[in-house]
Amino acid sequence: MEARDWAETFHSYHPGVTTMWLSGIGMEIFARRQGLSSDQLLGVAPSKPGTLDAAVTAGVIPMALAIALCIALSTVLLKRIAGQRLAFVGGFLLALDPFFIAYSKVFHVDALLSAFMFVSALFLLNHLHHTRRLDLILSGAFAGLAFLTKSPSIFLIPFAALAVVTYRLGTLWQRAEPPVGGQKPIRWLWECIRPLLIWGVVAAVVFTLLWPAMWVEPIRTVRRVVEGVFFHVETVHENPIFFNGQITHGDPGPLFYPATIAWKTTLVTLPAIGAGLVFALRRGYRRRYGKLIGLLAAYAVFFTVQMSLGSWKQVAYVVPAFPALDLIAAFGLTWGAEAVGRARWWQKSRWVPTAIIALALALQAGVGLPRHPYYGTHYNALLGGARVAQRILPLQDQGEGLDLAARFLNALPRTQRASATIHQRSGIVFKRAFEGNTSYDRVPWASYRVYYVNQVVRHLGG
Repeated sequence: MEARDWAETFHSYHPGVTTMWLSGIGMEIFARRQGLSSDQLLGVAPSKPGTLDAAVTAGVIPMALAIALCIALSTVLLKRIAGQRLAFVGGFLLALDPFFIAYSKVFHVDALLSAFMFVSALFLLNHLHHTRRLDLILSGAFAGLAFLTKSPSIFLIPFAALAVVTYRLGTLWQRAEPPVGGQKPIRWLWECIRPLLIWGVVAAVVFTLLWPAMWVEPIRTVRRVVEGVFFHVETVHENPIFFNGQITHGDPGPLFYPATIAWKTTLVTLPAIGAGLVFALRRGYRRRYGKLIGLLAAYAVFFTVQMSLGSWKQVAYVVPAFPALDLIAAFGLTWGAEAVGRARWWQKSRWVPTAIIALALALQAGVGLPRHPYYGTHYNALLGGARVAQRILPLQDQGEGLDLAARFLNALPRTQRASATIHQRSGIVFKRAFEGNTSYDRVPWASYRVYYVNQVVRHLGG
């Protein structure tokens, strides 16, 4: 950016532009306050022990703030279409979802992608519910931010079409005006296409304005992003994957993401999701919230299907499905509590639904918060927790605990003159905290060799 070589702002087909903007601002502020050069900031040139760890923290803070603002905005948007209680419960479940938190506090793109995608979807649903043009424009803007974050956000395009068509058909049925005869089919089709065009144009403008590579090489940049998407669909991950007790050197199969979702939901959200879907099929709830629940379910299911079609699979790639699942769980929890409150023996006690919801939310907090700072170690207790999950999924996906290993070695004599080797996949977690020299190559003169669970289980190097 400082050299104004705009074409070189293309670093990946991800493309990770929003991450670079947000984290770059945080790290630049940190570097100026500490008087660090770019090489020192990135760990290329020598710096004081702990500098790299502090720099990464400075880069994560703006991302975490953006995600927190998106959660707050999601709560406001849900309140406008589902009411205050549902919005509060949904926002609470999302904010304290341990799987979502785990990826919100790391230097990566998946949580930020999830936040931008879901806010875009909620703004679109608000537009379809209230027909406010500003909501449509803001939905397109957040879609553009999602496209700038990671390529799986292309899911928003078919989802937007599905949402618009679903609401337009619902309007026709309410008016008893089937789109047949005369100009009605053309008019109905235009009513579907027009909001999608506005949405798409706004998204394209945001995508272009915030990515300097698009200023000078728009066609080449878009082509490289598309080529990267097809690469992920057709190419398996270079590292073996552990799934269902087996080491796979290819695609682990279509059950990988459903299993991840099952074990990464909580003992509160998993049954609540089921309850929400069951309640949504009942007549009273279907009339009021049928389209909303249906589209939330479609969002989670079809995104999971989209990611399952690709051969390149990782646990983190299914994070964007969780905001929709948490909101479905909010409906299930709220409606379930209200149903209990209407029971004959509780009818005179209006506090019962509120007490049930409060207890469930306290349980959700109790499930995730005690795992700080290693929220990724949570696995659904209803399915046996980590004791069972370790036979199904790869544990320690984010290198949890490697910072503790580094601190243990730091406490030994002459650590700053020592060296350690570790596998590269999660080695950065160790490197940020280790005061000596860290190498990703297996060299014979290293003082220490560090192994970790994810590496050993997946047979990642010797």
